[in-house]
Amino acid sequence: MKKICEEYAAEEESDTTELKRKRFDKISDLMMKVQCTGPPPTELVGDEGLPGVDPSGALGMGDQCSIM
Repeated sequence: MKKICEEYAAEEESDTTELKRKRFDKISDLMMKVQCTGPPPTELVGDEGLPGVDPSGALGMGDQCSIM
């Protein structure tokens, strides 16, 4: 999570499109690695957890999500 925060903090309005794309890719990769470790600790997200993340750590809205 620290690396993700550092990437966001390094963002500048003057960043080139290429740099923004590279940063997005790096943040996405880091987020996937975080997700693979399981649900985030309560100390990090609070008692309510994250919206769209069930207690098992899976992303999505479960039965609230409908594509039809």
